[in-house]
Amino acid sequence: MSDRETLQEIAAGFGAEEDVTVGNWFGKPCLKLGGKVFAVLHGGDLAFKLAGEAHAEALQLDGARLFDPRGKGQPMRQWVKVPAAQSSAWDRFARLAYNDVLGSAQGEKEELISGLLEARRKVLNAARQLTEAQQDAVFLGEWSVKDMLAHLAGWDDTNIQAVQEILAGQKPSFWQHYDRDWQTFNAQLVAKYRRDDFGELLEVVEASQRRLIAFLQALPAGVYIKHPQIGRLLRTDIKDGHEHAQQVEAFRRSGSE
Repeated sequence: MSDRETLQEIAAGFGAEEDVTVGNWFGKPCLKLGGKVFAVLHGGDLAFKLAGEAHAEALQLDGARLFDPRGKGQPMRQWVKVPAAQSSAWDRFARLAYNDVLGSAQGEKEELISGLLEARRKVLNAARQLTEAQQDAVFLGEWSVKDMLAHLAGWDDTNIQAVQEILAGQKPSFWQHYDRDWQTFNAQLVAKYRRDDFGELLEVVEASQRRLIAFLQALPAGVYIKHPQIGRLLRTDIKDGHEHAQQVEAFRRSGSE
């Protein structure tokens, strides 16, 4: 059995929904979840990226040692090389290594969702403290706070569509509308989501984010590793949210001084 066939057999032990694939890492066949490698065949032995008790357990196997791919006494300390003589343990440690990667993916997923919620909370808290006159006053380019909030709601639904397109192997369609500062596209979003009544507008903005968060929560954690562009997309949204919160708060303060 070839090295690749060996790994394909191990990969077959995972469910289709777990999305484990066989690839290459520095010229060596490997197992990975998305772009994250968690096992690699090297010299007939199989090295695993492990942590905690799993890492300690692997090192207790006869012949196991820290993985030193270059053989220069500079091992990769998170990796344990389990010899072919212990191949009966490979499936178990492949699962443990996979679970460690998946745990990292879950952490990223939770971090992104938490970041979106916190950024939006800050924007809405600042907006709710504005006077009625401030709510309609232009303060950022051509935008009032109502316009800004409408654009945030529009991007919530845009991001849902963009993630769906990424998962389908497509480039997010909003890129078709790119121009300086997304002026044209933002104008379309504002026109669609804006409400004159401030209370109604807040409900629109809160509802749009609930849709986005529910959608992101339902995605398997591994998706965030397999498609890193999703994380980049959401981090941009988080960054913009914090900037908008600062802008609204600065505007509120300028009117009260």
